[in-house]
Amino acid sequence: MFVGTAPQVQMELLFQTWQTLRSETPRPLTIQEQVICFGITSELAHTGVSEDKRMIRRAARGPVRVDAGDIVWLASRVRTLQMLLPFAPQAAVLQMESSIATDDLNPIRTAGGIDQQTFTSLLKLLGNWTINESLFANAEGLLDSAELEILQIFFEEHSHLLVTTAS
Repeated sequence: MFVGTAPQVQMELLFQTWQTLRSETPRPLTIQEQVICFGITSELAHTGVSEDKRMIRRAARGPVRVDAGDIVWLASRVRTLQMLLPFAPQAAVLQMESSIATDDLNPIRTAGGIDQQTFTSLLKLLGNWTINESLFANAEGLLDSAELEILQIFFEEHSHLLVTTAS
């Protein structure tokens, strides 16, 4: 999703974005959340065309189940969804796979596509190594109990990556 960003930071952003999307009080997505949404849908579309049956079955199981009949059209439906995402094209520009974006995005690509504040916040992500303990709560509904347990064990063994907040 964010090339060069520590995997644990990417995971934290993914889980935060997941909770934002599940929230009953919607708000506009940040550019980071937009990139996460676009990256996840790109990965799902790529999985759909890869013919890796194991990964397709795994993706179809959830957290939002995909009917068996929809798997045949998974890649094209996800690409259509990407074109209908309700945010600016910067998220597509920031993706490595920006070739799916139309030529209308060329002015954004050449102009940099994002303002200085957004650029600074994205650059800050590259330097992050630690994540907040809310990672586990934000994973609710996205990871199953076995996956969550693996994640908790990993961060117990690598506790220097986890910042705990005092109660």
